[in-house]
Amino acid sequence: MTGKLILFALAGSVCLLVVIGGCAPQVELALKFDVGGKTSYTITEEDSKDFKFEQPSLGKVRYEPRSTTSEIRFLQEIESVDEAGAAVAKITIKGLKYFAKDKDEVKFDFDSSRKADKKKPLASLLGKSYKIKLASDGGVEVLDAENIRKAVTGGQAGKVAQALLSDNSIQNRHEIQSLPDADKRVLRTGDSWTRTVTPQKRLMVPKAFEKTYIIEKVTGQGENKIAVVNMTAEESPEAPAGAERMADGMGLFANMFDTDETYTGQMVLGLATGKVAKYNEKFVTTYTAAEPSAKQKPDKGPDVLTIKLTYSTALEMVD
Repeated sequence: MTGKLILFALAGSVCLLVVIGGCAPQVELALKFDVGGKTSYTITEEDSKDFKFEQPSLGKVRYEPRSTTSEIRFLQEIESVDEAGAAVAKITIKGLKYFAKDKDEVKFDFDSSRKADKKKPLASLLGKSYKIKLASDGGVEVLDAENIRKAVTGGQAGKVAQALLSDNSIQNRHEIQSLPDADKRVLRTGDSWTRTVTPQKRLMVPKAFEKTYIIEKVTGQGENKIAVVNMTAEESPEAPAGAERMADGMGLFANMFDTDETYTGQMVLGLATGKVAKYNEKFVTTYTAAEPSAKQKPDKGPDVLTIKLTYSTALEMVD
């Protein structure tokens, strides 16, 4: 076989392998920023704790749900971008909802779109801004939030505003955890990476979870090309520091419960624009304890206590 024929045969083999193996092109998973760029988002965060105690033999059920939901619509304006690709962004609140309920009692209810709420204290946050630094790998640093924190003080509204505008809350609101480290951002469909985190949402005992992110698919062309990244998580075999100190006063009873945890998430990233179109994470922990009752009837099951903790965050571009 001549040299040209050998090269032709090898080229044909490579093409066949690409077709069969589906060798995907590389894509860059990173945020991109342009000075003067403006993007509007809505972020919804939900935090709930459901307590349920069932006593079949007595025909009784005690159910105590508690939940807090916040929804913030904001405008993100890029003021500057440094050589590393990190941006200083001005965040202006354009809309706000906050709802808290304890059992059957509404503890707080505010909706800036309601005419009746436009004179309430939290309405003072509308049009106010704070500044953050956004890294290309999704990291966030709070630069200046002093003025907006002064907009609402005192009373229950002041406590709500303080919670929404703490450094930790601002970081959680804007951080995108579904992006790889900056030095590993060029990947293909099917590639994955991991990250270990310690959720702080009222767990009986602190736990660390290893998140696994995978590029599920890349679709579209040109300006419409997107990457979809899915996340699942499992408890890490290494307990976080301080896990021996029981959390929330319930740790002494932690061994009484069977525990089930679900931790999932997804991100949709515009590859041409470097903007997140959608991003969400949801963490659900369910504690269940069953114990025979002294008054248990033969045809009835044991008393069952179930505590379900749910935390979710969902970010979506609205323009």
